[in-house]
Amino acid sequence: MGSRGKQPPLWIGVPLGVVVMLLFGYLAYQNWSNDHALKDRGKETTAEVVQVAASRKHKRDTVRFTTEDGRQVESLIGQGDSAPDGELHVGDRIPIVYDPQNPSDDVSDARARENHSVAIFLLIPTVICALVVAFWSWKLFQQRRSSRVAGVGDR
Repeated sequence: MGSRGKQPPLWIGVPLGVVVMLLFGYLAYQNWSNDHALKDRGKETTAEVVQVAASRKHKRDTVRFTTEDGRQVESLIGQGDSAPDGELHVGDRIPIVYDPQNPSDDVSDARARENHSVAIFLLIPTVICALVVAFWSWKLFQQRRSSRVAGVGDR
């Protein structure tokens, strides 16, 4: 019983869980939206690799390209949107797909297959948070109901 008194109140978990769920949900939505923007209205062009990620584990290479309306833009290749075959080097010229409405957003290597793994990866904690918030809310409801029945009242 002594350790029970040191636990934070159950109600703290509900708003905290909602905030975490909204954060992961927003990130998943942003990633998914960018993927669909590239698919729906993306334009293909050739880009020059200007920076290669230092870590192969977190591959986020930077490319420079010219948009249809003549603007020079630098952008990152999206996570999981690099061609599977390869190592890029500064100065390489590669085909990319960019969003003409937001050319500085992440681009995709045109040789890469369609990939939503990052959005799906972000959706998993969103769903888990939603389930945890629902469980905590149910537990909180049960706790308050049992305290009312016992005549203790709300805290």
